[in-house]
Amino acid sequence: MLMFFWANNNGKGNVVYTEWRSSPVHFFVVLGAVTFWREVHFYWCHRGIHPWWDRRGGLLNGDVGAFLYRHCHSLHHKSYNPGPWAGLSMHPVEHFLYYSCAWLPPLLMKTHPMHFLYAR
Repeated sequence: MLMFFWANNNGKGNVVYTEWRSSPVHFFVVLGAVTFWREVHFYWCHRGIHPWWDRRGGLLNGDVGAFLYRHCHSLHHKSYNPGPWAGLSMHPVEHFLYYSCAWLPPLLMKTHPMHFLYAR
């Protein structure tokens, strides 16, 4: 989010607004839509890092999901003591994919910092 504030303050982009009263309808519509965006985004990211058709073939058969599962996501499934923090036990590539839920919307539309915090 700091990157978006920096770009906004240095004239490199106009993607962040801080005064929600300037467009309250937009603010609340996007805030409500963030809930659905998070669920859809998480499903497709998580589905994408599992094998698509053949776990053994991997990239040789064009299965990017099998490759990502073997090298990134399998760490998450090796958690033998599931608890509240087991969900954060994952590879950095997986973190990048999951948290793109928060930094993708400001690339497409104006957002408020609350939208960013709610999407995380």
